Amino acid sequence: GALVRLSNLQNLQSQMTEFESSADPLQEWLNGTEVKVQESSARLHDLPAKKEELSKLQVFENHRHGPYPQKKAVFANMVTHGAIC
Repeated sequence: GALVRLSNLQNLQSQMTEFESSADPLQEWLNGTEVKVQESSARLHDLPAKKEELSKLQVFENHRHGPYPQKKAVFANMVTHGAIC
């Protein structure tokens, strides 16, 4: 009886060790995904402020130099895609 229980416990311990090692890659993937989601959320949070700043700069540029649609479109694209913080 005692040897059977000991063998069963060792078998369970071995299974648990295998399970934990197989869960490591999943945990790494989950951690990486969480970081990406947080970074994306931070960028989205800043997007309204970036658009507001872009609008202010466009008004300033129009007043100072006249309209430059191509330059504004490039700048807007850079702000929207995070090239300009």
